[in-house]
Amino acid sequence: QKNRTLIVLAQQGDKEILAQILEENKGLIWNIVKRFLGRGYEADDLYQIACIGFIEAIQRFKFEYNVKLSTYSVQYMICLLYTSPSPRDTER
Repeated sequence: QKNRTLIVLAQQGDKEILAQILEENKGLIWNIVKRFLGRGYEADDLYQIACIGFIEAIQRFKFEYNVKLSTYSVQYMICLLYTSPSPRDTER
């Protein structure tokens, strides 16, 4: 119930709650980031991209989906990490 309240507040624009949710899910975000290391980005850059995906997932999340936010957010993070142009792409 607490998580539900936090998600709703974040969806309504509460930046402090959003930061709290990001902090609570830092381990998940870094876990996804680790899959993309060595592709031309610094780890911190990948983390920022993944955080953007996580925030997007929060904004679009609906409780009717019957999944946890963490499960729902993984695809948003992966999608952004895959589609972000790599610095290696610009070296050609």
